[in-house]
Amino acid sequence: EPGSKYQYSNSGYIILGLIIEKLSGKSYYDYVEERIFRPLGMKSSGYPEKGAEPPEFARGFSEALDGSLRPAPVIHPSWGYSAGAFYSTVGDMLAWDRGLAAGKLLSPGSIEKMFRPVMGDYGCGWLIRETFGRRDQFHGGGLPGFSAWIERWPDDDAFVAVLANIVTAPTGEIGRSLAAILFGKSYEMPAARKPVEANPNTLDEYLGTYRIDAETVRDVVRDGNALFVSRNGGRRIPIVPFEKDGFFFPSDKGAFLRFTRDEGGKVNGQIFHQLGEDERAVKK
Repeated sequence: EPGSKYQYSNSGYIILGLIIEKLSGKSYYDYVEERIFRPLGMKSSGYPEKGAEPPEFARGFSEALDGSLRPAPVIHPSWGYSAGAFYSTVGDMLAWDRGLAAGKLLSPGSIEKMFRPVMGDYGCGWLIRETFGRRDQFHGGGLPGFSAWIERWPDDDAFVAVLANIVTAPTGEIGRSLAAILFGKSYEMPAARKPVEANPNTLDEYLGTYRIDAETVRDVVRDGNALFVSRNGGRRIPIVPFEKDGFFFPSDKGAFLRFTRDEGGKVNGQIFHQLGEDERAVKK
């Protein structure tokens, strides 16, 4: 039933791109160029054709657990289509934000609808929360070799964008820290976390279900000598130990998970740290 459940889906955004083509009679790429890039003067943004990228086009990299870099797989931009495959710069993203704030892209009614939470804290393509006591609109993204973060603080007329050509770069953590500096709040410098050997005999201590709130749980499961977490039975994400009871996410270098223990030394919960905030969960 529409409006009864939310789950992010790239396929959903691809369908939106096809709808734009159907209604406009133009290709999605031409439509964005004519309606957004050109009117706002975004001269460093576009959709690359394989083998025809601008000379200054950044090459994407992947990072191994030991910190070494290797070229990321090259994918054709059509793979992302309207779910996200255009190139840009932080300067052009600022021009986009200024155009949106000035009403050059959407009507006031459409902007209000876009930033109105529908399911939980998600609107139309945006997460909407309150951070640092301020209204906050943000989203991250990425594809092989690249990571991006964008965040708007409409009541403060503030905007942050972070782009990186390493897929695991902590763009969200960097962006949120920049905002903290802007608002005079505390922040942490990005920390390098190196994997350490975990005692296979102790890994079972962490297994189980951890309740975040009435509707959300995080499961920790084991596959051989590796641990994985999943949220409400979703995709399993690997976690790697970097200290006693501490694990980081190879797919998101800015986030980490720490397990807590009771007075008897038994694991009784976990703290998930991301974007400068802690989310606590109690073991069931």
